[in-house]
Amino acid sequence: MNLGAILRGLHKGVASRSWGRVWRRSWWEYEERGFHGTSEASDITLVSQTLKIASLVDAFRSRGHFVASLDPLGRTLGPLVEGNDSVEYSEPVNAKDLFELLKNYPALNLEAVGLKGVDPDRRYFLGDHLRISRATQLFWTVNEVVALLRGSYCGTTTVEHEHVVSQPAKDWIRLMVERPQAQSLFPPPYQQRILHHLLYTDYFERFLAKKFQASKRFGIEGCESLIPGLFALIERAAETGVEAIELGMSHRGRLNVLHTLLSKPLGSIVTEFKSGGDHQFLRVGDVKYHLGTRGTLFFGDKSVQISLSPNPSHLEAVDPVVLGKTRAKQFFKQDHSRRQNMGLLLHGDAAFSGLGLAAEVMQLSDLPEYTTGGTIHVIINNQIGFTTDPKLARSSPHPSDVAKGVGAPIFHCNGDDPEGVVQCCRLAVDWRQRFQRDVVVDLVCYRRHGHNEQDDPRVTQPLTYQKILNHPTALQIYSQKLLNEDIISQDIIDRWASEVETKFETEYVAADSCAPTLHEWLASNWQGEALGSSSSKRYLQPTGVDLETLQKVGRAISTPPPGFNLHPDVASLLKARWQMMESGVGIDWAMAEALAFGSLLLHADPTKGQTVEQNRHFSVRLSGQDCERGTFNQRHSVLYDQTTARRYIPLNNVWLGHQAQFLVCNSNLSEAAVLGFEYGFSLENENSLIIWEAQFGDFTNNAQSIIDNFIVSGEEKWMTPTGLVLLLPHGYDGQGPEHSSGRLERFLQLCNDDPDHLPGFGPLHKHQIEAGFTAADKDGKGYLTKADLKAVIEPMKGINAERAEILMQELDIGQADQIQRQDWDMFMAQWMRRNAEKDHNLCVVNITTPANFFHVLRRQMNRPYSKPLVIMSPKYLLHHKPCVSKLADMVTGTYFRRVIADGDPADNLRNTHDLLPRKDARRLLICSGKIFYLLSNGRRSRKVRDIAIVRLEQIAPFPFDRLAMVINRYPKAQLVWVQEEPKNMGAWTYVQPRLATAVRELCSHREFTELHFIGRATSATTATGSFQVHQQETRAIIDSAFSV
Repeated sequence: MNLGAILRGLHKGVASRSWGRVWRRSWWEYEERGFHGTSEASDITLVSQTLKIASLVDAFRSRGHFVASLDPLGRTLGPLVEGNDSVEYSEPVNAKDLFELLKNYPALNLEAVGLKGVDPDRRYFLGDHLRISRATQLFWTVNEVVALLRGSYCGTTTVEHEHVVSQPAKDWIRLMVERPQAQSLFPPPYQQRILHHLLYTDYFERFLAKKFQASKRFGIEGCESLIPGLFALIERAAETGVEAIELGMSHRGRLNVLHTLLSKPLGSIVTEFKSGGDHQFLRVGDVKYHLGTRGTLFFGDKSVQISLSPNPSHLEAVDPVVLGKTRAKQFFKQDHSRRQNMGLLLHGDAAFSGLGLAAEVMQLSDLPEYTTGGTIHVIINNQIGFTTDPKLARSSPHPSDVAKGVGAPIFHCNGDDPEGVVQCCRLAVDWRQRFQRDVVVDLVCYRRHGHNEQDDPRVTQPLTYQKILNHPTALQIYSQKLLNEDIISQDIIDRWASEVETKFETEYVAADSCAPTLHEWLASNWQGEALGSSSSKRYLQPTGVDLETLQKVGRAISTPPPGFNLHPDVASLLKARWQMMESGVGIDWAMAEALAFGSLLLHADPTKGQTVEQNRHFSVRLSGQDCERGTFNQRHSVLYDQTTARRYIPLNNVWLGHQAQFLVCNSNLSEAAVLGFEYGFSLENENSLIIWEAQFGDFTNNAQSIIDNFIVSGEEKWMTPTGLVLLLPHGYDGQGPEHSSGRLERFLQLCNDDPDHLPGFGPLHKHQIEAGFTAADKDGKGYLTKADLKAVIEPMKGINAERAEILMQELDIGQADQIQRQDWDMFMAQWMRRNAEKDHNLCVVNITTPANFFHVLRRQMNRPYSKPLVIMSPKYLLHHKPCVSKLADMVTGTYFRRVIADGDPADNLRNTHDLLPRKDARRLLICSGKIFYLLSNGRRSRKVRDIAIVRLEQIAPFPFDRLAMVINRYPKAQLVWVQEEPKNMGAWTYVQPRLATAVRELCSHREFTELHFIGRATSATTATGSFQVHQQETRAIIDSAFSV
């Protein structure tokens, strides 16, 4: 078979578009049979040249981005390190062949790609290997190939897509980008719109720079085309059915996005620049370029709600939060297709490539319980990180290369080409909606100023910033382009500029009206709630549950479906759980948890007289590594048929059709991304119990930034309360330093309660109370009248005139004709003392009974406010026989106990018959968590009668009053704190000053007031690695506790 026959076979295969298959078959015949025939050498040359042209097509597709004109400063992507001879560099090391080919375009150096001597006008058969849109061109000249692919991959926009796994997805991208370049992709009116967005963006930055010359604002200068790009992205999203977008971004350009895109009033931004003046108590919780907002954009008859999440300075930390909020929106709005709610993340180049959280987040993108149907990532590629050049900041050519690991296509665009930016943003939306996968837009730009406006970048990048100094803005470049094309006139541009400047000046003058008044502050402060105002949609509800409901839940979760082939161990477990329900005793930790979950899921039952208002139901989401079964083989919330591997979730089958959904999600091996995701999920709807479980407690080390910057501080900084629960396995069992401690001390250090004052009497509360009185006494009389008080109460949310009159009668301070300052102070202080937990930022518990675990989980949803809850969950106690409760400890009338003393109703051991009367106790051991069982066993084995034990179940907020009441029962007892942890860890440093305050203020006439410590010695590590040493240390603690 000769080469002529091969070529003829290729032509025959064209009709069926089987070019590749025909070529492979024909070439096999050529090799097998040998070259027999009279084909001329020109046939071999033709085949060789055709293959090289096909390889050239592949080269443009895979490496064309290396020679694209992406840098607004005129540099190609290469090994730039500032300080060398110059900032000019031209030869991309990864595509020298394409660079040489195109260096003198339209003249081509064909030798660089192995096509020396080829007639550039001769046509070659490429078939399906290269198609323009839906055209039928099969034969191509070299000039046509290069012209098409140079415009598609080597201009001011390009795309990386060869790493995409799906062939249909690759074909779609090629279909979108491999098109002849028209003069413009957009009609003149759209171009004018782009220009107006650019102008507004540019003038906004100029205005702030002029008015606040000494302030940091992290402006967008150098990347102004981001704003028209975002407008186009959101408009395209609306056209494709998106109704809501969760947006996350860092500080650069944030103020511009807040105002220009989301319509945050300029007056509010100006007020934030000026904050800290007249009213000290009106403090802003965070800097202005960290704050979030909400807005709605309208496009004809379509609209998109946009929520910009607040974020800390920890770059990329907001990413999983945004995805969690997006997934929650999809869940609660039943957006099963995931096409109505979308996540959008804006990144910096150095952060996206340098911080691991970006990669962690992208690994969530296709996991069943974490996917959001694709996230759009936009990289604001300043080509610098603070003062560090790209060559020193990453090992990859592009900052976006981390996205290749999940097969996300990457659209690169030059920031000085606004139309290219707009087109890439629109394509990103189309990809996301079509393929439900992540996608990246790499917006290559520059930073006109330093890291902030007070920073001089010439110190470290003198050559680059000399180039930037002489470089025109995107507005200037695009204005000139449209002027040259007669698409707009200078008069229109000047008029736009004048209107924008006038608008800014007007809003600046009126900015003072945006500041909150004293009355508005009082209404939003806790004192407003003390006077009867509450915006909460939840009510305080009892945590106990009627026995019939508990049995209903317990029996349902103990019963597999008919014909279900259980593992023998699981079958035994379910049998044991059934017996718990029948006997009402022996309820272990996992069963108590399941009962709490199941009872929260159930709808109100009208046959029991239950109402929706008083018996609300909540969905439950439990997430973490191996949480389906439980790290310690305790939970088994998902059953697996041993024959078919069929899954069955008992908690979703308690009362079919009359219950919310229970979601249990085995996560990937990530702490920061998954915890951030669950935090975001918890923000979206307060009517869902969201729990993240660590495999071991100290694995939170990998998620500390999420804990510090969001969970414990988000409410104070950004007014974003969360009811997220953290289950952190904690306890000293001899398993070594990394499997013993949940780092209890770290969470207690993050609590905001005052160790030296009772709630309501600390400096902060006193300051707020004083400010509240000033707000009510607006004419400065020094006292309040009923009219003053009524004027404060009536404008509050949810209070009408009739309700105000009732409140006036209910409030003791409203009965006198004049309300003196001391009366106001005492009323407010007492209210705060009664309601202190509302004012604190975090709840930390170390529980000892399954019943109390049941109550604290239910309490999380049955109180009128949301606070994060950290539970030092047990390991050893999960299977410890004495660590059980009765069903009677969970029924109606029972509740969560912050403190449990010997003989209390919540004392699950109830072994007080051998103890001396409380008045004769010589020592009171105060402890928390698992060590209680060791102490109880030690007391019993030693037959000690004069030592009492008190369990501090809730450590923070510290229960001053309740613990003081217990201490007062033991008037002669020495106070001793006992813990497993080293002295510099655990709860000691938190408890010691607070217990001293409680004793000083609430336990008068005691003989012993000093608190003593028993525990492990101070240590740099949490625990020993030797089991024998662990046992010796434990024995020493117990011996010390019961020494004479």
